Amino acid sequence: MARFYKLDVQPTLFGEWSYVREWGKIGRAGRVSVEQYETRGLAEMVMISKWVRKLKRGKTASAFAGHRQSRRSASSSWTFASCS
Repeated sequence: MARFYKLDVQPTLFGEWSYVREWGKIGRAGRVSVEQYETRGLAEMVMISKWVRKLKRGKTASAFAGHRQSRRSASSSWTFASCS
């Protein structure tokens, strides 16, 4: 069964940062969890710690979106996929 797990850091409308996790089966709507942090650095530290945890569990990073530049700010994301 093929699954995906996406980690993302995005700016909010109120100057804070959101750490967004999305997961589920590939080809279907997934579940989403959002946590808010005061700084981008803190949100990225949480995202990186989760990313390392997934790698230690044997997940493989299928794509690295890097930093997407927008007019006002950038966001970071990683996507994992597993076939089991």
